[in-house]
Amino acid sequence: MNLIDSNSVLTIGSTAVTFFRTNHSIPDSVGICVETSQGAVVHTGDFKFDQTPVDGMHADIGKMAAIGEKGVLCLLSDSTNAERPGSTKSETEVGQGIAEVFDHAEGRIIVTTFASNVHRIQQVVQAAITTNRKLAVVGKSMLKVVKIASKLGYLDIPKDLVIEVEDVNKYKDEQVAILTTGSQGEPMSALTRMVKGAHRQITIQVSDTVIIAASAIPGNEKSVSSIVDQLHRIGADVVYGQGKVHASGHGSQDELKLMLNLMRPSFLSRFMVSIECNTHIKSLPLRLE
Repeated sequence: MNLIDSNSVLTIGSTAVTFFRTNHSIPDSVGICVETSQGAVVHTGDFKFDQTPVDGMHADIGKMAAIGEKGVLCLLSDSTNAERPGSTKSETEVGQGIAEVFDHAEGRIIVTTFASNVHRIQQVVQAAITTNRKLAVVGKSMLKVVKIASKLGYLDIPKDLVIEVEDVNKYKDEQVAILTTGSQGEPMSALTRMVKGAHRQITIQVSDTVIIAASAIPGNEKSVSSIVDQLHRIGADVVYGQGKVHASGHGSQDELKLMLNLMRPSFLSRFMVSIECNTHIKSLPLRLE
């Protein structure tokens, strides 16, 4: 195991491998540059160009341009949002949308998002601090990520902010926020069990505001819609949708063009990513004249 960052240089046999910093929905994202005798082969990984990243770590455009100057044989580029015009919204804007919901909610706030999105979790933490709410974390994967990210310094959570889920009922509704798993409507997730009244500590109430800070992964639309429908039937206030409390971690058309202009590859191989199973679907390389 070799711990690497954007400044690492590896030599594998006679092949040099370098890295460059990118922005995505997880911290420390990097692209990979493999030097070959025919030119560099560059794999972008999942990326977008976020001008106001939550952690202040911008994409290393200068290093990307330098790689392009040397000559790129083939670029393997994220193309998940290739059909979306313009640029993808900054994660910081999502934080502003979440903060706005926290400011206006009168009862409990329940937030669900991808556990891997550490930046999104930090913004939920900040919103809870600003509105003087205690935060309960629910769900195995969410608890695991919060614990590890806090230990490694990726999350800044005051010790007196977090409470055990068993203690939620000791506080007034307006003093509580709950961060949970279940953004994809998984049958056994904490949110689904809350909605069905099967969770041991938390049951959705009419006065609750539920923020689904994620979009449905292709194939999960039915399960997510079912959860949203059930929440509305209970009478909870549901905040869901790309426009306010979620932003993609993948670049749109203008960002994909920028990557192409920086790298100027002879060949392009596009790939799309399934977040659920993390598999790459590659196209045949295209010759760029």
